[in-house]
Amino acid sequence: MVGRDKGKQGIICQVFQERNWVIVEGLNCKLKLMGKSKDFPGIYIKSEQPLLVTNAVSLVDPSDL
Repeated sequence: MVGRDKGKQGIICQVFQERNWVIVEGLNCKLKLMGKSKDFPGIYIKSEQPLLVTNAVSLVDPSDL
């Protein structure tokens, strides 16, 4: 519902009830550089960041698709 992934759909992978967060597969991703050294440029790992349930996520009814 907000941000650059507005309007996209995905499957919920993980729920954090105590913080009202969900992790949605393929949305709200962040690139993290791992393994960089003097002679190796390193690689980027893509990981999903949590979204707030109250204003960043809405449910989709599968019968409407």
